[in-house]
Amino acid sequence: MLSSRSGRCLATRLRLPPGSRSCLKRAALGRRRQRSPRRRSRSRLPRPAGPRRVGQTVGRLRFRKDDSRPCRSHRNENDCPRVAAGQSFGGNLVIELAARYPDLVSGVVCVDGGFVDLKSAWPDWDEALQMLTPPSLDDVREEALAGRGAERYPGWPPEGVAAQLANLEVLSDGRVRRRLSLENHLKILRAMWEQAPAEVATKVKVPVLILVAENGPPRHPAQVDHFAAGLAKSRVIPMAGHHDLHAEQPDNVVDEITNALNDGFLQ
Repeated sequence: MLSSRSGRCLATRLRLPPGSRSCLKRAALGRRRQRSPRRRSRSRLPRPAGPRRVGQTVGRLRFRKDDSRPCRSHRNENDCPRVAAGQSFGGNLVIELAARYPDLVSGVVCVDGGFVDLKSAWPDWDEALQMLTPPSLDDVREEALAGRGAERYPGWPPEGVAAQLANLEVLSDGRVRRRLSLENHLKILRAMWEQAPAEVATKVKVPVLILVAENGPPRHPAQVDHFAAGLAKSRVIPMAGHHDLHAEQPDNVVDEITNALNDGFLQ
């Protein structure tokens, strides 16, 4: 498995032997072993760190989670294709991974990510910072979490809502804060803003499956086209949904990845 220091699944070796569909579904949801945010912050999960640069994070992704040796083959020990998959910023990371280490993976999956070019939308960093800094949670209390989930994620599966709410932790006084600190969130934004995905795409030689949320920002379709045009081999699949497709409709995400494996696109 390829993962970031945050412990969040950014990429996974994909194969679907009998019984593994539910495991991949959990990977697609990004579920972690943790207690519900309604049980306060006693779960004591480490707070995720933000990257200084995309390249530094990608360098860490080269290493196996359970080993200090770098992966060197695009196929695993069972001679199955090693596919790197990432959502949002994770998509930008796995594209950079494939560009820098072409022998490491046989294919890439970008779930509403990878193509995101923040600098083209906001050429000035201060403007991007003003537009993209997340709102304060100072006024959010524990009792508001249940209503927040129902309001912000209508129609989502319960696991998806729980995974989203697990990004928050409840403090002993009932206040809520993000597990990813604002400081580290802004480091990630800066790393994304500095990356030029369309340029990175020209260095990627493996096939790339791009799942695009149709309810995304109006600028995304043009960015997807520009990004895909630079890839050696790509498949773009629009999906009705919002940015967190992996949480909103994990079964459909798994089906698209499975189809791309079974028909040979990702191999």
